[in-house]
Amino acid sequence: MGAFLLATAWLALFDGTLEQFLPASPSWVVEDGTLAARPHGRNSEYLVTRSAWRAFELEFEYKLDKGANSGVKYLVQHYDRSGRNEVLYGVEFQLIDEAHKDAGPPENRTGALYNLLAPVQSPALPAGEWNRARLVVRGAAFEHWINGVRVLEGDLDSPEMRAIVLSRWGKGRPGTVKALLERKRTECPVAFQNHGDAPVWFRAIRLRPL
Repeated sequence: MGAFLLATAWLALFDGTLEQFLPASPSWVVEDGTLAARPHGRNSEYLVTRSAWRAFELEFEYKLDKGANSGVKYLVQHYDRSGRNEVLYGVEFQLIDEAHKDAGPPENRTGALYNLLAPVQSPALPAGEWNRARLVVRGAAFEHWINGVRVLEGDLDSPEMRAIVLSRWGKGRPGTVKALLERKRTECPVAFQNHGDAPVWFRAIRLRPL
C-alpha cells in the first residue's frame, strides 16, 4: 500500500487569549475579539510566541490605523525585555501605513523584508481596512504574501542576501548581523511588533508547521 501524508494541523496562535505568547508589555491587549497593539512611549515592544519552528506557514489578518508601524519578526535569534527597551534580533515582514514617515524607501513599505528587500507589488489596502497576510518560512528561505499576492521571496543564506545584510546593517547593527548570519538557533519563535506610533489590530492568526 502506498503511504499517505497527512497535512499538519493549523495551530490558532490567537484564540481570544494571550496563552500562546510569552508575557508581554501592557501595550498588547485583547480588544473586541482582536489582538490589539496600543500606542506606547518606548521603542518597539514585542509579542513573542512560546513555541518555535524551523519551517512553517503563518496566516493572519491585520488592520493599521493612520500612521501605524508594525510587522512580524521571524528567524528570531535573541529576545530580551529585561531592560528599559526590549531587544530582539530577527528579520521583519514589514507592515506600515504609507503616511508614516519611515515608509518612503521601497524596502521599508508594507510587504518588505524590512530595510533589506522591497516588495515587487503593493496590494495592501489603506489604513482602516483589514488585509490578509501570509508568511512562509523554510529554514532560511522566506515568502511574503499580501491579500493573495506573493510580494517577496528570498533566502537569507544566499550570497546576495548575505551581502545586503552586511551592507545595510554591518556597521549600525553588528549584534543583529552576527546573529542572523550565524543563526545558531534553527527553531525560532515568531514575534509581532508594536512600534507604538498608532494602533494596530490582528485577528485570525494561525500557524502550520511544514
